[in-house]
Amino acid sequence: MTYQQARDAENLSHLDGSITGFISRYSANLSTDNRKTIILFPGGLASQLLRATKPQQNGPPYSYNMAWLDCSDILGSSATQLQMQDDIDLEEQIVIPDGPVEFPLPPPYDGFIGWCNQKQIDYLIFGWDWRRDLSLNPCFFLDQFMPLFEQRVQGLTPDPLQSLYLVGHSEGGMLLKLIMNESKNKYVQLLKCAVTVATPFYGYGGQLPRYFIGDPDIDALNGNNQIVTRLISSLAGGYSLLFLDQATFERDQATLTQDPYYPAEKQYPVLDAITGVPADPYNPQTNGNLVRYPQYCGFDRQMLSAGKAVYDQVAALLDLSVIDKFFNIRGVTTDQDGAPINETVINQTWGWINPNFDPNTGTNPITDYLGPGDGTLPAWSTRFAQTPDANVHDVPGDKIDHMSMMSNCEVLSRLETVIGVARMPETPSDSGQPRLASRRELNRFLAGVARQRESVKHLPLAEQERELRAYVQRDTSLEKQRQLVARAFADALKSPSQKLGTAKAPAEPRGSDDDQ
Repeated sequence: MTYQQARDAENLSHLDGSITGFISRYSANLSTDNRKTIILFPGGLASQLLRATKPQQNGPPYSYNMAWLDCSDILGSSATQLQMQDDIDLEEQIVIPDGPVEFPLPPPYDGFIGWCNQKQIDYLIFGWDWRRDLSLNPCFFLDQFMPLFEQRVQGLTPDPLQSLYLVGHSEGGMLLKLIMNESKNKYVQLLKCAVTVATPFYGYGGQLPRYFIGDPDIDALNGNNQIVTRLISSLAGGYSLLFLDQATFERDQATLTQDPYYPAEKQYPVLDAITGVPADPYNPQTNGNLVRYPQYCGFDRQMLSAGKAVYDQVAALLDLSVIDKFFNIRGVTTDQDGAPINETVINQTWGWINPNFDPNTGTNPITDYLGPGDGTLPAWSTRFAQTPDANVHDVPGDKIDHMSMMSNCEVLSRLETVIGVARMPETPSDSGQPRLASRRELNRFLAGVARQRESVKHLPLAEQERELRAYVQRDTSLEKQRQLVARAFADALKSPSQKLGTAKAPAEPRGSDDDQ
């Protein structure tokens, strides 16, 4: 059995346990009218991952440890173990998804689960490995999981498949879009509707700078930006998250720029920092001896090409037979008076670099510019241009934040409207909003860890880790550690510039000499 075959078998076996939980909840649900079945796809980073304790060739059976995410990640130890080689774990240990992340506390999907229970909706959360090529998941879902699900729920009354809805949050909505591309599939035809929530159909600004400088939070914990850029560059899933290619922008430009509420700028969202001409991240050019991407810190041109092929599927037009089933919910963070807050990266400029760019010493060539969105994804990117206007639901509010969207009461109310759930006197609560440290507190903590790491760098690596853990446990309570991890998780997908406070206000011109 190959690594991939063993991984799929283990994944399906684990999902069989999720189906058992679904059946138990379904049988305990005494509602007889208007039964709904929702399968939710969590966002990127929001599916829990388990890693086998031994290499694939030494099993089965396998036992598993948590790989992502728990409180031990306060020092970033799990993040640095997520590296891959092609479609295989770097150490050839099987990694499988295990539903949604259950940390930070409360978890980001607790509000959704509570809403389902309150509305007597039958739900299953389909965890998926967000590190991998996104296009591998729809085939697994439609060809392996759904036949197993159909077999297991036979005999339940009413039939759960007769009122089936799919919901995708963030990158999970991209997965859902790929599923909807399979318009002839019997399960897609069976769907009542498919709903994306805060999904980057046209990419976002946070991914591109990570190929140059890693991620400030993980960088500070590990003391070596190059380690982090190599990790990020090894994950196929990230290469499909860049801002859209120029051809797709030109195809959908009229719709995107004429959106009545949150239009895209008329210019392509990534421009050369000097000339202001489009700089397509999927079609990198050279400029004499200068290049767009670094060549010696993990970036993979073949993975970029594969990521573009996946993105083309995300951006592909839907068959007209399913377009009326497709809905988009997008959130926009506002102040208390309802005015949009410009705190989301909506476009960027890109400077040239030397091929031997070093993440530890080089200057980030990306300059981010801010505008309306959910704090992570620009509003203009989270509405698919082909989606009928009546199927697009905007949710502005001062509690909108990307990572906690599925626990936001207004978002759940819109979802309630879309799927046709009868209104009840109770309203969804925002109990799923995690208790967060402030960004300033997290930055201060990270700076302290970085100083401590510098002071013990002369020690063997194992002793360094022991000293750092002792430092954290001595100076940071367990509750504060949880709040810090909650903040780090809430900000995980944001651009480095947002974490460092270097993003530019939207009023400043792009493409000026000051951007160098």
